[in-house]
Amino acid sequence: EQYNFDKLAKTEGSPRERRRFLAFAHLREGKTFAEAAAFVRVKLRSLMRWVRKFRMKGLEGLKDRTGRGAKAFILSEHRAAFR
Repeated sequence: EQYNFDKLAKTEGSPRERRRFLAFAHLREGKTFAEAAAFVRVKLRSLMRWVRKFRMKGLEGLKDRTGRGAKAFILSEHRAAFR
């Protein structure tokens, strides 16, 4: 499939996903992997990991997965009582 990575980068809300789409836009323009990594200021290894995920899962491989970040210390049923 043909993706418009420039458009995806402009409409995406997450800065991390936006950076991934910009890197793929540079690759689509014919830049080398090293040049694309330098443009978006990531390590070449990270870019290669993104490419591998994109080849395996498509566009969903570039999106952030749920479950990232710190977990809440207070359970949702106790949160109202805490407030």
